[in-house]
Amino acid sequence: MKNLKIPTLLLLSLSTSFIACKKGENPIPSPGSYTSFSNAYAEAAPKSKTVTINANAGGTFYGNSGTRYVFPANAFQTGTGALVSGNVDIEVLECTNEGDMIFGEMLTMSNDQILISGGEFNVKATQGTTSLYMRSGMNYEVHLPTNKGAATAGMTYFRGYSSTTTPGSNVNWLISMDTLGLTGPIVYNGDTITLNPDSLGFTNCDKYGSGDKALVDVKIDGISDTLAKGSIRAYYILDGLMSAISYNTAYGGTYSNSTFKSVNMVKLKAHIIVCTIYNGYFYGGILSNVTASNGSAYTVTIAKTTPTAFKAAINALN
Repeated sequence: MKNLKIPTLLLLSLSTSFIACKKGENPIPSPGSYTSFSNAYAEAAPKSKTVTINANAGGTFYGNSGTRYVFPANAFQTGTGALVSGNVDIEVLECTNEGDMIFGEMLTMSNDQILISGGEFNVKATQGTTSLYMRSGMNYEVHLPTNKGAATAGMTYFRGYSSTTTPGSNVNWLISMDTLGLTGPIVYNGDTITLNPDSLGFTNCDKYGSGDKALVDVKIDGISDTLAKGSIRAYYILDGLMSAISYNTAYGGTYSNSTFKSVNMVKLKAHIIVCTIYNGYFYGGILSNVTASNGSAYTVTIAKTTPTAFKAAINALN
């Protein structure tokens, strides 16, 4: 098997600062005391934003990523169909780059198939403790800033469903075909993508990826101990396109001796991303400019870093 050495590992600095948290929240561990991907990822996960609008008048606001939301007047109802009036709270969570998708555990995958995304978001509306819904026949607007490769023809609405089958992802994306289906065209406006969903919840503007594939080996180096598959999060993102795919499930093959063997990779220029928690520390490594070819072997060297620094390195790739 041909062994290709690609010396484009990003060297990441280690930050030893403590991470602040809001009162009442579980504190995020400092480096040296990470116990799981869950509490390590919380350090770099995208944060939601909550705003209050008047349901009678509607309203517009921006999320944390610069995405603009526009809700029309009298757009909400309760679970029993009653019209909602007065103030309502709207919470939005956005993933508009690969770092958010990885650390927010919202990978661009549909039943383990690759998706190319224009952006993901989750919208919730409540009044007090009551969950609210869009009224029948009503739509709201979402104006997503375009990122690399985002304004690609052929994108459509995908809805997100809770999933635990893909390591590193809590959401499985499926083309909307249910009775709460998303409606309206996707409009490309140069610097934004405009969507008109008719229901709240997890939404993704994307399409299925495609391309010829090759069988390769991917080895994780940098730690003397053999790493168990369950202790590794491995990802693959396409160069110039917004995608975040799990190596652990999407590409088949086997795993032994810290190596993914006979992994099925798309023959497109890409970046391989690997991280683990070891002795309380977060380790990460990136191998860039990989174009898979049959029989090739790649080595990703991981080093001690922090989730925050690693996320910044991921977002700087494309």
